[in-house]
Amino acid sequence: MAFGLAVLAILIPGVAAAAPARSMLRQGEPSQPARNAGELARAIAAALKTDPAWQAPIRGSVTLPETGADILRGQQLAPARQARITWRSSNPAVISDVDRKTKDGIVAKGAVTRGSEDVDVRLTAAVHVPGAAILAVPIDVTVLAKPAHPAKNEAYLFAYFPDDSADGEKIRFAISEGNNALQWKTLNDARPVLESSLGTLGLRDPFIMRSAEGDRFFLMATDLSAGRTGWSDATRKGSRYLEIWESVDLVNWGNQRHVEVNLPNAGMTWAPEAMYDASIDAYVVYWTSQLFKDDARRQPDGNGPQILMSTTRDFRTFSTPQPWFKSADLPALVRDRGMIDTTVLKEGDHFYRFTKVTEAKGCPSADIIGQRSPSLRAAGASGSWRVVSRCIGRTAGTPEVEGPSIFRANDGDTSGYKYYLWVDHYSGIGYIPLGTNALEDDIKWTRIQDARLPPRPRHGSVLSITAEERDALVAKWGNSSDRPSKFRGGIGIADH
Repeated sequence: MAFGLAVLAILIPGVAAAAPARSMLRQGEPSQPARNAGELARAIAAALKTDPAWQAPIRGSVTLPETGADILRGQQLAPARQARITWRSSNPAVISDVDRKTKDGIVAKGAVTRGSEDVDVRLTAAVHVPGAAILAVPIDVTVLAKPAHPAKNEAYLFAYFPDDSADGEKIRFAISEGNNALQWKTLNDARPVLESSLGTLGLRDPFIMRSAEGDRFFLMATDLSAGRTGWSDATRKGSRYLEIWESVDLVNWGNQRHVEVNLPNAGMTWAPEAMYDASIDAYVVYWTSQLFKDDARRQPDGNGPQILMSTTRDFRTFSTPQPWFKSADLPALVRDRGMIDTTVLKEGDHFYRFTKVTEAKGCPSADIIGQRSPSLRAAGASGSWRVVSRCIGRTAGTPEVEGPSIFRANDGDTSGYKYYLWVDHYSGIGYIPLGTNALEDDIKWTRIQDARLPPRPRHGSVLSITAEERDALVAKWGNSSDRPSKFRGGIGIADH
């Protein structure tokens, strides 16, 4: 019925104009409700046409808004929520225009299939506002050909922040010396590569990832500045936003996105990470939040900090977050102490999740546990996530740590281990690398004594990159003349 009705085009560039709505009335002026409905429809149509998602060639699946509130972000008016948006694609084989149900969930409309050549596609959105004529919004996009077979990863990029000062809460980059996950050089003389101009102005806990298609990168960071505001209200009055950048080459980064992703009753949004989930053709994004019983954030819910989960396709639009893992899900944990900092690796048919928790007994401090599940999105209380490693840091010989970051070594890596779990000695030397060669039950982690990391790197992430990508990074920011720190026995020693 949506496209069977009389459909009007809107008066914006690139769209044919229909006769003014008032010419359809036989007498008098339109009523106030009708005028308001028409204005709302035109506002939604204009927002659709100018959505930043369409301003560059398409490299991955896209979000197709379904209500006016989805596109008029920050304007959560009841009329906007009542406005429906339906879609038609000129080439559904390239950009789908209907949802598809699978055994593991729903692949939403907007799924993109890239072929051997670039393809032009017209998406047509129909805006349905009660009391207003339907507006058709044509959106012309180009879907790029799928990238060539990826080159071999032969190096690593490390994104991190160094300390709690205003200058320290900016993102630095380092690259590996060759194909070795334990030997590093800073870029840009250890000066910031990315800094925030929005929100709190602080950036912490950067997470960098390659897109599912392989030719795009996303970087997310916590919007928090302990250097400016301290820690007193950080878990109650903290930001509900993430800071996000996008790049196609790791060198040129787009504009900063200050995106509200969290619930009104969330006290903070810390340590974001993401992983692509092919079963829903979207990225699962997870972070740490303290939740409250009220939107004023005065009454904690009793769970302490917990891990929330959301999904996105474009790192612009996020689903409403849901609880993913909280201390009440495991009887061995102290419920009101909560948890922070989750990191995930997919290996074979399983996902491995590492989180800082407080166990009731058996570990001398709060520490990292490891879990395994065949389903990434399984809830913590479902029983799908089975504990495979406890008290990881202290068992390996570290002080109390947090900020775990898990990654797999490249093929041909010369450092000696297959998997790495970096853990942050936040009150001391920063990241300490742990290594293992098998992710089996009761994983045995080894503390690595001779790693050469940037000076006191805090919570960040490591990305495998190609030789060409490494060379581009060096050409842009150069290798630092600063000498990284060498860690022996947990003490930072200048590498003379």
